[in-house]
Amino acid sequence: MKKKLFKKLLTIGLLLTLVACIFSGCASTGGDSNEPPGILTITGISAEYEGKFISADIFSIPDPNGRNQVQTVLARAEPTAVMNGEVKLPFYIAKVFGKGSGYAGTDPVDVKLEIFSDDSRTIGKLLSRAVFPSTAFKDGVAEVRWNNALKPVYITVTNIPEMYNQGSTIGVGQNATRLPLTTLIGFNSKEASGSDRSIVSNGTTTVPVLPSRGSAYKPFPERGTIDIVVGLTPRSSGSGVTIDHQFLFTAVLINNGKAVIDFRNGIRQ
Repeated sequence: MKKKLFKKLLTIGLLLTLVACIFSGCASTGGDSNEPPGILTITGISAEYEGKFISADIFSIPDPNGRNQVQTVLARAEPTAVMNGEVKLPFYIAKVFGKGSGYAGTDPVDVKLEIFSDDSRTIGKLLSRAVFPSTAFKDGVAEVRWNNALKPVYITVTNIPEMYNQGSTIGVGQNATRLPLTTLIGFNSKEASGSDRSIVSNGTTTVPVLPSRGSAYKPFPERGTIDIVVGLTPRSSGSGVTIDHQFLFTAVLINNGKAVIDFRNGIRQ
């Protein structure tokens, strides 16, 4: 008797669902992502990235004197292959699940890129980063040249102890210090600064670190000296909660946008 009642209720439920779909449209995980995306065309991309994959996020430009002082993600583009030195990134409004509608913004925005060796978007396959600041879209469409992007400084840390095998956070800048009492990644700096994560493998990690935005971006020097803060995550003690250990490296030499530091020369903060 119960089985017959259950089947009857199930049949009624399916019919009601079908009727609802006919009159109001069935929901999908992609939301309204069938709308045309916004498109950012990047030309003149370096030959070293031919066949590699670029993903990107569009960020709002913060107003240091207004209420919106923090950058927020407005739209995202999934990894897209570079072909003949060019890529067309399809942008959809950022959503927690699925895709939103196609990006159709007109205001200036920052576009931050990540370049991967394949389309997996895993941190271990990350090759580089870049940012196109204050990019002017018109109805979701814009075109930029690779040479106009702000490029990262590549920081390599060697001789990292085995206990730090879960990743690293690198902050770069003059007098760079970790912001106190926060679980967020952030650094104070009087000059160009930034923070990014990477994987530690065999005691070494290389992180392409983009400059942070203040009222504007200030690119890293191609040559010169900077202070660097390295945050390394120790193995969990079993509680599942770990706190990064911070190390300061002063007057690190940058040459051609690259720097190599020996972990043994760092000062624990």
